[in-house]
Amino acid sequence: MRVLTSTAEIDIVVTRFQLSTNPGSTTLSVESGHVRMRRLADGSVVDVRQGEMSVATLETTNSLESSRMLLAPTTFRQTFEQAPSVIWRGTWLPADNQGPGRLQQVPDVSDKKSDGVPRVNYAVCVQDHSGSMVSVGPESVLRVRFRAARGNDVLILFSLRNPKGGFAGNFQTIIKPDSSDWRTFDIKLSELKAGFPEHPAIAVDSRVTLIYLACFSPKSNLEVSEVAIEPSPSGSQPLGSAKPERKVGDAQ
Repeated sequence: MRVLTSTAEIDIVVTRFQLSTNPGSTTLSVESGHVRMRRLADGSVVDVRQGEMSVATLETTNSLESSRMLLAPTTFRQTFEQAPSVIWRGTWLPADNQGPGRLQQVPDVSDKKSDGVPRVNYAVCVQDHSGSMVSVGPESVLRVRFRAARGNDVLILFSLRNPKGGFAGNFQTIIKPDSSDWRTFDIKLSELKAGFPEHPAIAVDSRVTLIYLACFSPKSNLEVSEVAIEPSPSGSQPLGSAKPERKVGDAQ
C-alpha cells in the first residue's frame, strides 16, 4: 500500500503504524515491521522501523531522519489565550466580555449512521499521533473548562496508543450540563467507559492521540477554554463533578 499526503509518500509492506497529517507536516510512527517514507519537498527517503517515528515537513534544511518514540510528559495543559497550533480543531475566539480565550465547536464527521448517512458532531478536539503529547495511566485526571447550551450532552472521548505505537483503545464519558454557564469538570481516567472490549482499561504509560469534546446539535454552542491532564488528583475535590466554580450534571 502507498499513502500520499501533502508532504510525504509512504510505502507500507507488512506493518502496524500510525499516521497523522496536516497541510504542513506528516508524522509517522511504527509499531511493528518497517515503513519507508519519502519527503515530497526534496525526495529524501527514510526507513522507519519498529518503535520509531519520523516527521516530514516542507522544510528541507534538516535531513529526514527516524528516531525512537519520544518520551511523553505526564502533565498537559492547554489554554486558548493565544490561537493554538494546527493540531487543534475549533474556531478560536480571543478573550472578550463573553469569556476567556476559547475554541468554539466546528462540524465534524467521524462516522456514519446505519443507513450510511454521515453523522455530524459539533466538536473541539486535538489530535497528535506522535505519542509525545502526554502519557497517562488510570490514575491520571482530566480537567476541562467549558460551557454549552443547557440540555445539550457533552461527549468527552480519549483515544490512546501504547508506547510502541499500537492502538490502545477509546475511552469516553457523557456530561449532562444543567446550565449554560462556564464550569470546570474533573474526572479520573479510570472512570471513563471503554469503547472496545479488547481494550477494557487504560494501561500505565498510554499515550494520548486524541482528546475529543463534542455535542450533537449545531445549537449546542460548545466552547472550551482549558484542557488539562494531571498524573493524580490535586486535592480532595470529588471527581466526576464540577469544582465550586459551577455545578455540572452527572457524568455517565
